[in-house]
Amino acid sequence: MGYYNTHLRKTADPTPISKAKLERGMVIKIKYKAQGKTPKLYMVLVLQPKWPNSTEGKLHGLSLDNIPPQKFLEFAEVYNEVVATSSKVRRLDLAKIQITEASKVFYTSEIKTSKPLKSSYRTFNLLDIQSIQSVNYDWGKFDKVADRKERRLKIEEEARERKESEEAKRESGN
Repeated sequence: MGYYNTHLRKTADPTPISKAKLERGMVIKIKYKAQGKTPKLYMVLVLQPKWPNSTEGKLHGLSLDNIPPQKFLEFAEVYNEVVATSSKVRRLDLAKIQITEASKVFYTSEIKTSKPLKSSYRTFNLLDIQSIQSVNYDWGKFDKVADRKERRLKIEEEARERKESEEAKRESGN
């Protein structure tokens, strides 16, 4: 039994992005069509967005279809969820897991030692990916980034409070 739909229910803020904007730690939904096969939907944790670094490169990741949700939540215990800040995606307001160690170290320490993670490791030909959406995954009690709507409301509330505070200072200063 696959876990795709279970993971899908734990996502928010689907944002279409290009292959060039993929980053390590992103959770993405892709439509993938291998040669001679019908297209299939995947939910993937991006481990290496483009390797080798060429147009024919491959996306390396973990297919969430094979990972029980509780096992996947273990990533959030170890790695922080952040909003991507690199110049190529900053304006898109995308959440991701901050993976700091080198790919080989991450593979040996996290994936190779876990049967469910090892069996979910996939490489996708970049040329066969038909569409990509970055999603904000709900990491439960480890969730550090609220969905986009909540973040926007908080920013608006802070701006309103600043404005009221500045107006009160002006009035008391007169």
